[in-house]
Formats: sequence, C-alpha cells, structure tokens
Amino acid sequence: MGDMLLRWLLFIILLMGSAARASDPVTGADIQTAIAAALKHQGLTGQAMIHPARHYYPCDHDLIVLPRFEDKWGLLRVTCPDDPAWDITVRVKTRKADQEDQQTTPDAPQMVLALRTALARGDVITADMLAFTPTGQDIALGYFTNPDDVIGRRMAKPLGIGRPLQRRHLETDWMIHEDSPLIIASIIGAIEITANGRALENGQFGDIIEVMNLTSGKKIKAIVKSSKKVATVANMN
Repeated sequence: MGDMLLRWLLFIILLMGSAARASDPVTGADIQTAIAAALKHQGLTGQAMIHPARHYYPCDHDLIVLPRFEDKWGLLRVTCPDDPAWDITVRVKTRKADQEDQQTTPDAPQMVLALRTALARGDVITADMLAFTPTGQDIALGYFTNPDDVIGRRMAKPLGIGRPLQRRHLETDWMIHEDSPLIIASIIGAIEITANGRALENGQFGDIIEVMNLTSGKKIKAIVKSSKKVATVANMN
C-alpha cells in the first residue's frame, strides 16, 4: 500500500512538472534565438531590439519568424501558433553575413611616416630622413602618410629612430612666419591699395597679426589671407 501511494505521488509530481514547463513564459532571449536562426537562413545577421530578460506568454510550439512586410527583414513578426495564437513585432538591425565577417577581420596595418635618424628639437626634416613604417593605430590620430606634409618642417621635440611622426612632434606649420616679406592690402571702396610689408609675428590663415608697413614705417594689425598676403583690419590700426 505504501509503495502504491509513493508511485502515485511521483506520478502527480511529474505531471505538475510537465504542466509547469508547458506554462513557462517565452523570454526575450528565446525570441532572439528564434530571430537569429531565421536571419541565418536568409544569409543575414542582426541584433533584435528586445530585452532578453523580458517575459511574454507561454508557447508550446516553435516560434515562427517572418518579415512584417515582404522581404523587409528589419521589422519582424514573431508568432506563437498555439490556440489561441499570439504574436509580437520586433525591430532588427540587420546586415549581410559576409559584411559581418569582413568587419570582424582585422584591418591590415597602415603605413605611416617615421624617422630614419634621431632628430632633436629644432631640426628641419628632409626627404632622406623619412621612411614608411606599419602601424595598427588610426591615422586620424595625427600620423602622416604624405612626405610633402612634413618635409621642411621643424621638430618641436626630440624623436628617436623608427618612431612614427605625429603632429604633436612638429612645430606649428605657420602660413606666415615672423620676419617674412609680404604684401599688405587695403580696400578702399572698390579700390585695393597694396604696400610692401614684413611680418612681426607668426600667423595662420585668418589670424590677426602685427606687421610693418615698409613704405610708411608704421606697425599695423592685419589679417592673414595667404602665405604672402595680409589685409588691413578696420579700426584696429
């Protein structure tokens, strides 16, 4: 009698467990898995915009994943074919699987300019001092790939052999240098009057710098227009 009662109890416990499993809610993680399988079948990968821990209704059948609109796999309908059935709409960021593989492939090292010889602060760079070297860094971080961008420029700090050149290693590439000759232009109505001048300080394009008018001997303020020309600034002289 005791053995029979124990068997019935075990049978009831198994039935309860089966019922509990059948009534387990579908989670966001379950939906993500079903979507990933459907995308893979289409040669796509993607990220389902759904929280994996979120709970939905239970489902005793496999979830069905189809595009909400024909061939538009960015918006999907996930359906549970139970009776009664239920469905939800999920937005997905998709891309082709081969694009995914291409993006995860490490980029080849980029070639940037480096020094053949150690240079000190103030040294001027010449073509024979340069060589190319590979780097895994983003060239947008101030590296150089064109020798014309560095030849003739001065070092702002010492740099050793083989070290890649960066913008911070070089003195500012001024458009106009102190003591360099230039043309001073003054606009009066529709007339431009010019005079020879000399820069009294360094300047980039658009900077207001002090210059010497060699005709009048006066120091005036002017705005840098090019490497050889400045224009007088009204009300500042």
